[in-house]
Amino acid sequence: RIDGSPAVEIRGRGAIAGDPVETRSVHVYKREVEWVIDAYARPGQFEEANRIAFDLLLGTIDLSDELPAERPGAGG
Repeated sequence: RIDGSPAVEIRGRGAIAGDPVETRSVHVYKREVEWVIDAYARPGQFEEANRIAFDLLLGTIDLSDELPAERPGAGG
């Protein structure tokens, strides 16, 4: 759970420009919105980046209870 809302975490491995990366993607569901927060780093640096940045970020998220007003031409 993130900010009291249901969440799913997906971890994986991939490549960016041919270089290997570890990934962590957190999908948070609140009302009619899915928030997606992604993080990635080189395999040898991922755990430290996760600890000093991503975990802290996830712990501070405060999701709005209101949906934004639709804007003409905004898509979606």
